[in-house]
Amino acid sequence: MYHFESERKSGWEHAFVISFAVGAIVLYAISGLENAPLPWLFQLGTVLLLGVFAYLLVRYELKQYRYELCDSGIRDDQGQVRLELVVTEQVGKKQTVVARVGLWQIDRVAVLDKNNKKKDVCGGKTAFIYDNRLFAEKRLAVRMTGTDPVVIIPYNEGMLNALNTTENQTGEAL
Repeated sequence: MYHFESERKSGWEHAFVISFAVGAIVLYAISGLENAPLPWLFQLGTVLLLGVFAYLLVRYELKQYRYELCDSGIRDDQGQVRLELVVTEQVGKKQTVVARVGLWQIDRVAVLDKNNKKKDVCGGKTAFIYDNRLFAEKRLAVRMTGTDPVVIIPYNEGMLNALNTTENQTGEAL
């Protein structure tokens, strides 16, 4: 049906992540100086910066995502195919399906930007962000009915159109 992959990150996002590793190296070098006051404090800062670097590296740099609308294998009462949004995470060569959202379960699709914040759309529900960009200007929030969580993916005009034009289980446009 429709699919897209996560976009390439900007150089600023890469530089932001690398800056934590560089900061850790600088703090460790300062702690080794002869006249360094409280070297353990600099070493503690080194460990903290390396922890942040490792988190950002694994969370944002090493992961790639694929977003697609595909057949769920379920038919409705009239025999029509029900579609679902499938989010696949790739780390190296390993691929894992991390989210499956049936389009009949979707309550609302909203664009998150400067005017429309995550807390306004989620309404107290848990939000899972499947976007490997740190500083995304726009994202799509797919809110499901009931107590199910909100799935947040990168903004893509084609996916927004596909989600809005596809009809849900009751025949009403999303």
